[in-house]
Amino acid sequence: MKFICFCYYDPQKVAQLSPQELEAIPNACKPYDEALNASGKKRLLVCFTDPETWKSIRPSTEKPLVTEGSFQSTQEQVGVFFVVEAENIEEAVETASLHPSAHLGHYFGGGMEVRPCELFEEYV
Repeated sequence: MKFICFCYYDPQKVAQLSPQELEAIPNACKPYDEALNASGKKRLLVCFTDPETWKSIRPSTEKPLVTEGSFQSTQEQVGVFFVVEAENIEEAVETASLHPSAHLGHYFGGGMEVRPCELFEEYV
């Protein structure tokens, strides 16, 4: 079964990081990324740009209404999502917990969410 894992971060917290802290993030993430990759369960990884570059589309009576920014008004934003293959949600949570977002809150704030996929279709 496939599970989507959403990694949330606090843009205000990230904006307050020093240049040295920002520079340290890739090295801090590396062992967690390597562990997740070594699990063999990660199927897809997507990293998003800053929310200021996003657009939202909402239905309206005439045509869809396009607005700037995130669809949801929240302090935390989804910065990354990835898909894992697991037998059940407990295994998916164990695998997702290898990701840097489960360990590096001092950089990102936020946290993670794991959702079972009812339907997962791939198109090439």
